[in-house]
Amino acid sequence: MTLSIMIPTIGRPCLSKVLEELKGQLELGDEVLVIGDGPVNADSVVRNFGPQFQYFQHGPDHFWGHPQRNYAMPLSKGTHLMSFDDDDAIYGDALQKVRAAIFQYPDSPLMFRMNHGPGVTWQAKEVADGNVSTQMFVTPNVRGKL
Repeated sequence: MTLSIMIPTIGRPCLSKVLEELKGQLELGDEVLVIGDGPVNADSVVRNFGPQFQYFQHGPDHFWGHPQRNYAMPLSKGTHLMSFDDDDAIYGDALQKVRAAIFQYPDSPLMFRMNHGPGVTWQAKEVADGNVSTQMFVTPNVRGKL
């Protein structure tokens, strides 16, 4: 099992923090695809993190990263796709928990709860309008089923 993590960016300084948090959690075969969507080219930032991190410019579109994620999907080589934003926090053992869930349900799309400090994005444990973020989804990277 390998992860392809897609991160649209508008070149904010917080991108480095996200990449640093991910770096310690990646395993062999994982990749991080950073897709530019703004006036600031983040290639030099991404290049500093090593070969598992790649940068592609696509945009600017300014549609909240959706065109960038769509652009990254066919480039992704991992068995599973994930998405983060350039201002998210990926703490401690987050990817370990994702891998455990994938191991249990390898062919299913998965949804995770994302914490923001003392609060959470979910107001209730349900899929509902305004209650789900793209960062909560992990899906098998199966062409034709995405």
